[in-house]
Amino acid sequence: MHDFLERIQLIKHTQITLNIDKSEFISHFKANVDEGSIGAFSSMFEAFSSSKNRYKGNISQNSFKIRRRREFFDRTSYLARVTGTFRQQNDQVVIDAKVNGFSNFLIPLYIFITLFYILFIPMAIIGFADSIIPIVFVFFHALMMYCIPYFIIRKRVKNTAIDIEKELFFMTKS
Repeated sequence: MHDFLERIQLIKHTQITLNIDKSEFISHFKANVDEGSIGAFSSMFEAFSSSKNRYKGNISQNSFKIRRRREFFDRTSYLARVTGTFRQQNDQVVIDAKVNGFSNFLIPLYIFITLFYILFIPMAIIGFADSIIPIVFVFFHALMMYCIPYFIIRKRVKNTAIDIEKELFFMTKS
């Protein structure tokens, strides 16, 4: 499943190299990330928070799990989670990050969509036996219902990977 998600670009691996000491990087990183759970139900009232940090998650000495904090009226709500490890290599910190946009909550959505169309397409074929236009519309609609969430998540993974690289670079400059 993991390989499949990588192939369809819902998981992206990236490596970031920063010219900073590991301990100094960790202190900058912790200062810019709010400590807390990044689970599915942990963000219900997150938009009411007064924190100025853009990310929320957990950081240890060698690894991290973060996601972007939800904000009011933010249409680009990033649901992608970033996990990774960092290590000292000479005088640089090397960060191996994995951006994951796939959530297990998408599985019931796709199961529901599939069951709906398994029931609806035969009814449409029987009900509109004299015309093919409604059947074509139903197939087009089914294609859109499968593809739109995929393309949204793929775009969010790509944007999160770019944003996390920028954010980590600028964290070292402050």
